[in-house]
Amino acid sequence: MQEDGNTIKTDKGYEIKIDEIYKPGGTGGGDAATDEEIAALQEKIKELEQTVEDLTNTKTELEGTIEDLNGQLEQAGEDKTALEEQIENLQGQVDTLNKTIEQQQSTINDLNTQIADLKAKQSTGNATVAQVLQGATFSNSTSVGLKSNIKCRRKLYNTSRIS
Repeated sequence: MQEDGNTIKTDKGYEIKIDEIYKPGGTGGGDAATDEEIAALQEKIKELEQTVEDLTNTKTELEGTIEDLNGQLEQAGEDKTALEEQIENLQGQVDTLNKTIEQQQSTINDLNTQIADLKAKQSTGNATVAQVLQGATFSNSTSVGLKSNIKCRRKLYNTSRIS
C-alpha cells in the first residue's frame, strides 16, 4: 500500500482519497480521520484484499475439482454403458444355455421313456436283450437301437458342454 499526499493506493490498485474519509459518527462536514483511523482502515483494506485473494484461489480450486468430477462422471457413464452391454451379452448366453438344457432334458426324458418301454417288453418276454440293444424292437434298422441312440446322445451332450 502506498500513501501519496491525500491519496492511498492499495496493492490491488484501488485509490482512496484521504480527504473523503470521515470520522465515524461525524457530520460529514469535512472532519478528517486521524492517523490511527487511517491506519485501521488500511489494515482492514489489506485484510479484505487477502480475503478476496483467498476466495479467488478457493474458487479456482473448486472449479478444478468440478472439472475433475465431471470427467469422472463421464467415465462412470461410459463404464455403465459397457457393463450394460456385457450384461446383455451374458443374458443372451444364459438364454442359449437354458435352451440347450431344455433340449437335453427332453432328450433324457425320451431316453428314459425308451428304456422303460424296453424294460417292460423285456420283462414280459416280448424282447430279448440282444433285440433291445440292437433296436430290433423299434425298427428293422440297427442304427436306431439303444446303444447307438445313447452314443448319439452322449456325443450331443459332450459337444454342448465344450461350446
